[in-house]
Amino acid sequence: MQNDKNFIGESPSVRPSFDETLEDVKEQIDITCFPFALLKQAQEIAEIIAEVMRLRPEDKLRVDGTLREAGDVQAIYTQLENEHVMHVLENYNEIPYKVHKPKKYLRTALYNAVFELNNADANLFSATGGGAV
Repeated sequence: MQNDKNFIGESPSVRPSFDETLEDVKEQIDITCFPFALLKQAQEIAEIIAEVMRLRPEDKLRVDGTLREAGDVQAIYTQLENEHVMHVLENYNEIPYKVHKPKKYLRTALYNAVFELNNADANLFSATGGGAV
């Protein structure tokens, strides 16, 4: 009989490494499409997303001033695309004051970007006569 953890009922950790998660995030947000001037910031955002995606779903983190389960934040982060990150970077780079906790700010901005862009698209659709108000 082999001394195999799978054989005795324990499964090995199949959790991807940080680097693997980061590579998946870079693909998700299509990091190669960012302008060279924003590439370093896009890389930092990819690292923030990867860090959140590696949390256990039951872990807690503060987003938008509210303590949330990581699984809920991860569900929103899986919807992030290039346009969401571009939106966050454009807004972040236009802030006229110093952001004292940029990681926390960006984590919240990424979370909100999904809702902001989805609502902006819905509003535009309604404004052009495409839907009921």
